[in-house]
Amino acid sequence: MYEYSAELLKFAKQVIPGGCSTESKRTETLFASEQAPAFFKSADGVEIVDVDGNTFIDFGMALGPCILGYNHPVVVEAIEKALVNGILSTLPSSLEPQLAKLIVEIFPSIEMVRFMKTGAEACSAAVRLARAFTNREYILASGYFGWHDWSNKSAGVPASIKNLCIEFVFNDSDDFLNKLNVLPELPAAVVMEPVINAHPEREFLQIIRESCDKSGIVLIWDEIKTGARLEPGGAQQYYDITADLTVLGKGIAGGMPLAAVGGKREIMKTWEKVWISSTFACESLSIAVAIALLKFIRDNPVNAHIEKLGTRLLNGFQKISRAFPGLCSVFGIPHMNGIGIFEDLPNVKELEAAFFHEILNSGFIIKRHGYNFVSYAHKEEHIDGCLDGVYNALKKIKNLE
Repeated sequence: MYEYSAELLKFAKQVIPGGCSTESKRTETLFASEQAPAFFKSADGVEIVDVDGNTFIDFGMALGPCILGYNHPVVVEAIEKALVNGILSTLPSSLEPQLAKLIVEIFPSIEMVRFMKTGAEACSAAVRLARAFTNREYILASGYFGWHDWSNKSAGVPASIKNLCIEFVFNDSDDFLNKLNVLPELPAAVVMEPVINAHPEREFLQIIRESCDKSGIVLIWDEIKTGARLEPGGAQQYYDITADLTVLGKGIAGGMPLAAVGGKREIMKTWEKVWISSTFACESLSIAVAIALLKFIRDNPVNAHIEKLGTRLLNGFQKISRAFPGLCSVFGIPHMNGIGIFEDLPNVKELEAAFFHEILNSGFIIKRHGYNFVSYAHKEEHIDGCLDGVYNALKKIKNLE
């Protein structure tokens, strides 16, 4: 079933460490096994066709960016229109200020904005900006912000840098205040994802906002996943609370490589005093798509569709998990959620490999240890088919416990 995938993956691992340049797209990361589709041939709407010709209904949506679905006409037409005028030049694209103006209009806390290419570098830029603005070094953080040194604890990061970033528990106000109070000095910024496996509690958000206001701390919201997905103006519009700096990424360019840092004018003006630059930040195709996409989301019921179908998926996952107590857990909110095998089970690797093998056999892709993303292209029958596939997969592996 995956013969060419296996052959191509074997070759890829000889020339690419791990066989894929995006860690979260490796077969063992996605499916707990290499006996799975490793490369895609085409993607359209909600369907992926792999290199062996197998077709799947996908809920990964390229790890989130394809908010309208794959190959959507809004995205394709914007690329085709911009392409005739060139992709990149020595001068910035005339589309750049147009997109900046649109983002300022749509996102409630953004007064100025700069563009980058990936969420990780945009988060790093926001942190450096906050440090330059406050002349402080420590960071309080809750969430995942990419691979860059300031927040990552993996091998190769100097201990002195690791020690400057202190993690606090999402939705735990006491832990946040305790971590804030034991720091040897005030932090430059609090960096947080507004959603981590659940909706944030209102009091939690308010305590952080008030603490930052009281102590002159820059509040950075990483809205790479939530920006334009929950509402046109992101989680800040959805939860009616604002940050000082906002990082955007996956939701704003329909699968094209674009990220942004936006925020209060007085903080953003600090960018003129630091050196944060990217050769490809002004690339016109991504900017053109972002303009078309954000206008489309603003003017159409994209967010309502995602929330409605996402609720159907999340409720279905929860019902299934109750049918198999002790086997799986459910996490997330309607807009982005997941189901997974409990990691503390003694034979979890065997269970996960069998679980995803069965789901793939039913013609669906869901992500292991990560969010599934409902897109504007998904329909109710896709949701119901996925739920049937998950239920049947759990039923078959129940005997493997």
